[in-house]
Amino acid sequence: MVEALREAYADREVSGIILETNTGGGAVTAAEMIRDAVQSRNKPVVVHAHYMCSGGVLATLDADERIAANRSAIIGSVGVVQTVATYMRDFL
Repeated sequence: MVEALREAYADREVSGIILETNTGGGAVTAAEMIRDAVQSRNKPVVVHAHYMCSGGVLATLDADERIAANRSAIIGSVGVVQTVATYMRDFL
């Protein structure tokens, strides 16, 4: 995906990129790699989401626009894991 994005950025015939998503998530490292590639864009990047949760959301946070494919599209949160020290947990 990252290589395909970079090739599209370099191609003068490509004026913009549409990323069609259908994912429940995935590895954080992969999502961050895609997000870095989207951040380094030199052309508009639009996300067309059918199902996009967790890693899919993270990967596309910096796109220029996100569009739900239809009324039944599912777009979820990135999800968060937080580590809290015991003393802080007790305080909160």
